[in-house]
Amino acid sequence: MHSKYACLKDAILHQPPLVTSDYVAWIDIGYFRDLEGDNKEYCLLLPPSVTKSAVLFNQLTVPDFSLTPHDIFYKNFVWVGGGMFVAARDVMLKFCDEYQRAATFFLTHRQLSSTDQQTLYASMTYEGRRDVNLTVDIQVEPGEHDWFDLGLSVLREIDS
Repeated sequence: MHSKYACLKDAILHQPPLVTSDYVAWIDIGYFRDLEGDNKEYCLLLPPSVTKSAVLFNQLTVPDFSLTPHDIFYKNFVWVGGGMFVAARDVMLKFCDEYQRAATFFLTHRQLSSTDQQTLYASMTYEGRRDVNLTVDIQVEPGEHDWFDLGLSVLREIDS
């Protein structure tokens, strides 16, 4: 789960360029597994709410940033889903570096490791912000959402 950020970074920096668009998204391979109709073609639109300065994630639960990173990791709390996220290319590149720094911090200084979802949540708590100090913000749609709402909201079937 942590390797997706290294893969994104490699794709953005690769020469010749693999990513030439202004925005880039990560989508887990099984994200759209429940779509019906094997012969349909789809495209993804840019979410209208995405900003140029943050990474847009799907919010699963309303966060409690007063939780400790220890509680988030050990009790498997999630705030955002890591199956799909999108950002401007330069913001995503910086975020990938910051994610690696956060995951390394929690592992080496707190002996904490789990999914990227726990790492992201822990990084944005009051304690995490103090210790990790991410400079790229996480953007979410307010409210609680299903795991796949972000992707399904921007998925469009292509007429044949």
